[in-house]
Amino acid sequence: RHLLLALRSGELNRVARAIAVEVGFSSQRGTHSRKRTEEVLRKSIALSERANQPYVRGLSLLNQGIAQFLWGNYRNGKELCDQAQAILREQCTGVTWELDTAQLFAMFCILWLGEWGEMRDRYELYRKQAEDRGDLYLLAWLRPRISHLVMLAADDPKGAEEEERIGRSAWPRRHFDLLRWEDTFVQTDILLYNNRPLEAWEFLSGQWAAISKSLVLRIQVVAVEAQMLRARSLLALLGAGELPPNLGFNRKQAFAMVETCARKLVNEKSRWTDSLALHFRACLAATGGEHQSALDLATRTEQGFRAVEMAPYALAIRRRRGELIGGEEGAALIQSADAEFLRLTVKNPARVTAWLAPGKWSRG
Repeated sequence: RHLLLALRSGELNRVARAIAVEVGFSSQRGTHSRKRTEEVLRKSIALSERANQPYVRGLSLLNQGIAQFLWGNYRNGKELCDQAQAILREQCTGVTWELDTAQLFAMFCILWLGEWGEMRDRYELYRKQAEDRGDLYLLAWLRPRISHLVMLAADDPKGAEEEERIGRSAWPRRHFDLLRWEDTFVQTDILLYNNRPLEAWEFLSGQWAAISKSLVLRIQVVAVEAQMLRARSLLALLGAGELPPNLGFNRKQAFAMVETCARKLVNEKSRWTDSLALHFRACLAATGGEHQSALDLATRTEQGFRAVEMAPYALAIRRRRGELIGGEEGAALIQSADAEFLRLTVKNPARVTAWLAPGKWSRG
């Protein structure tokens, strides 16, 4: 409606703003809407140059950054969101929502890049600034999604649980919206980090009807995260041993369910989801005792994650390869992964590896 009314008005600045925002909305479907989004993006860049107004430039850069994030181009997304922040902060007024959004999407990019030390520093700064000005919107997004990763990287799941509880209690939950999804993701993620896969699976399954009925799965990154959570929960269950009899499915069916998650990730048709599909197939092969296949898949997986700059997953699968290979060669892989994990400020690499790459990775 905003875009249509702006076009009807014919006023350049209004049209430039509306087209910029349309880039962000169009990109929500990720690779499925990329052709249209790129067309709108080109128009946004051209109009922002014609308008030559700081707010229009900042808004255009912000939505370009959002599109890059949703396409899995995290480095570009971070840089564009940071450029937007600089213009909005230094040259504009009355742009709290725009600044909040630029900060959040820059941090989402940092989250996937695995630069968790920088994420921690930004989180502490942005949280303090938001608390000082009473910015409940930014705090609602910082808690729980960003805070829980900061806490888990520091091996502090109790702190993550407390941040999640504070965030959940401070925001109304009348409908299953994006904030409700973020909270569902975080609660499941913390249970998996705490090696409580049955509770994680039961909690996620209990929310699945509401997730499916809402519109959040139309956003590609949310649909991907949902499949990731399902796959990780199932792999953690399989790695723990015999499945409880009251689950409603057996071990063979659980393997098939993980493979279904992998196929859905491939259907998203992007490099980062292809890498995730390989990742879960490697975990599945290792859990099923197909060790050589697991090693081959894990090698390809690490290469894929390196190409898209998803460092935590690349390090987790490298460490898993080391565990499976054993001996001096395996120990060297584990040591190199741990050294890089520590550089990313991960306090407990073994626990993070089990969290991100679950399943049974031992030959015994």
